[in-house]
Amino acid sequence: MMTLKQHTLWNTLWTWAGRVSLRQKIMGIIVAPLLILGFTIAWWVSSQLGGWLSYLLSEERVAQAMSVGLRSVVIITVFSALAGIGIGSFLTWLLTRPILDMTFVARHVRDGDLSVRAPVWANDEIGELGRAFNDMIASLDTSHRELERSNEMRAQLLHKVVSAQEDERQRISRELHDETGQALTSLLVQLKILDNCTTLEEAQVQVAGIRQLTQRTLHEVRRLAADLRPAALDDLGLISALEGYIDNYASKSGLQVDFQPRGMEQERLPRDMEIVLYRVIQESLTNILRHANAKTVSVIVERQPAQLHLSIVDDGCGFDIESVRSAKNRGLGLLGMQERIELLGGTLTLASEPGRGTRLEVVLLLPDIVGTGAETW
Repeated sequence: MMTLKQHTLWNTLWTWAGRVSLRQKIMGIIVAPLLILGFTIAWWVSSQLGGWLSYLLSEERVAQAMSVGLRSVVIITVFSALAGIGIGSFLTWLLTRPILDMTFVARHVRDGDLSVRAPVWANDEIGELGRAFNDMIASLDTSHRELERSNEMRAQLLHKVVSAQEDERQRISRELHDETGQALTSLLVQLKILDNCTTLEEAQVQVAGIRQLTQRTLHEVRRLAADLRPAALDDLGLISALEGYIDNYASKSGLQVDFQPRGMEQERLPRDMEIVLYRVIQESLTNILRHANAKTVSVIVERQPAQLHLSIVDDGCGFDIESVRSAKNRGLGLLGMQERIELLGGTLTLASEPGRGTRLEVVLLLPDIVGTGAETW
């Protein structure tokens, strides 16, 4: 087990080695063995070879042979070291050039330029590293583009949500003024007439008119409240609210709507999920009526043990999805539905082709414990 002193020495050595450049390390790996080998041979010539030659030659010949041997060893060692330096320089240039290229590319990526790519010079380990580096940049570029697109979509959604709120307030104000306000004004006029009636028959006629006007006004107020938030959604749940809405939608639009709730007899869904599903179905059916020119619509809500599936299919004219999504003047409907579903952690899939109708699929994960619908999920 390494002691504290050995660990400190190792860390010091590793820190010192980290300060040496890669080129110097490669040069050292090549030249150091040559120098060690040369000095070893020189030592062997000076200390060992003399003993063997002394048995064969005179001392003068031995000294001469050792002098020639040492000079040869020194010359060979120096030549080998110079050749090693040359070969090492070439190898270091060859090995470090891709790394320097990747360093150059990494600095550009750090500065936000994701269009650069590292050149791949070979199929070795460094080439494999370069390809992995380029794949990483491509993935970052894709993620960056998706993030920019998502931010742009969210900015458009925020702008259109504010505009939609103002449009909705304007519509409510106009309906209150045109329908409810005029009805209440007429009611005041009839009450004034009733106040001036001199006979019972005249009073009964005015009371009957007031009753009818009050009923019409009450009906308009209830219709306006149902458009804003159907009471059945809070009181009876999603399926009951959808059945009432789809029946009314089919009678007014003339479309044949096949509504199939499956496995929805269990306890109610969380309130947020019910609201989102109701609004998605409402927006989808509104879009079908406005743009699809369809004859039949199928709405399937299926509850599974861990998921809830919603499918809306029409036989209308269809459309090109990419052109609609990329359009600058696109409406709030599709983007709003997608944002609502993603806020609940679900997925929305849209499939459509011109002349082949449209299919909208929604998948939502169900919570482990589902209450009665009074709480927020």
